[in-house]
Amino acid sequence: MSADLSKHEAPAPGSALDGFISFLKRVVSTLFGAKPPKDHIADEISDPPVAASATEPPMEPLLDIRRLSPLAFQRKVLDWRDEAHVDITLTMTTLHQTFRNHIDRRLKEAGPLGRFFGRPADEVLQHEFTLRLQQTMNSCLSRLETSLTALAKEQAPTQAGHLHFRKELLIAEHTHLRGLKFKPSEHKTLLRELETWMLGSRGLVAEFRDQATHMAERLTQETHA
Repeated sequence: MSADLSKHEAPAPGSALDGFISFLKRVVSTLFGAKPPKDHIADEISDPPVAASATEPPMEPLLDIRRLSPLAFQRKVLDWRDEAHVDITLTMTTLHQTFRNHIDRRLKEAGPLGRFFGRPADEVLQHEFTLRLQQTMNSCLSRLETSLTALAKEQAPTQAGHLHFRKELLIAEHTHLRGLKFKPSEHKTLLRELETWMLGSRGLVAEFRDQATHMAERLTQETHA
């Protein structure tokens, strides 16, 4: 009987040790005011580290506001240059085809004497050159000058009065036809020389495109200066 009671009343070794450890923890907490230890995982979740707040310097603007107006003006001038190239090329190409048709028609209408002897080609075509080429191209170039001058008044007024095409090449004496006879046997030569003069790499269309480029460059350089 006494043996059975002793088995139930005797505390388990583990429970006695745990109780003693808990007692020591309470004593230490009371003496030093420390909080009871907590699980390290719970500490990391409940008390995350706070990053130190640093004052960042203000960011410098990536674009100089003072350059916006000159850049916008330069874009307008470059657009004018591109449009001028297209306008000059289309106008001259149309004129070239018109003159080809005119030459073909006049040669078909030539009489017997004209077929064998022929008059100087530049004399035969002079009226047509004056009537069509000079008037049409002068109108095209003057229109481009007016639009560029209007642009120049925005940013470079000192250049506004100096933006002009050199038009001395738009006269019959420079047609590359001097010395040729206007007759059927010269038909291919006439057309070849006409194309060289109007559309060749050193012809009218190239010359006026180069002038347009030069005027645009001079205007943008004046703005930067």
